[in-house]
Amino acid sequence: MIFQEHHLEKIRDGVKTQTRRQKPKEDLRYTVGTVYRATEGGQAMFQTIEECKDFVRVVNITEEPLGDLTEEDADAEGGYNLEEFIDIWEEINGEWDPEETVSVIEFEYQSYHPSED
Repeated sequence: MIFQEHHLEKIRDGVKTQTRRQKPKEDLRYTVGTVYRATEGGQAMFQTIEECKDFVRVVNITEEPLGDLTEEDADAEGGYNLEEFIDIWEEINGEWDPEETVSVIEFEYQSYHPSED
């Protein structure tokens, strides 16, 4: 799962526990209960499991309009308030459309992959 570098730090600190993606739920390549590498874009997204230091376990996936975002959701997105999250969304994804339906992926941080056990 690809994140911005500053979001990876927030994931490690337990501040970011969900992410919104512009793909419909059925088009996502994520499954509840599965652990995924958490990387930033570029070459880092091609790290092997052994090279990766950060992982997330998906605990829930839902869909909702961006306009349904609450203060609590913005906080779970990385410690933002609503206004800050909208600014970050526009910086990363372009236009903020409150009617746009997005996938909400809730996750928990793991510092290792279960296959390492």
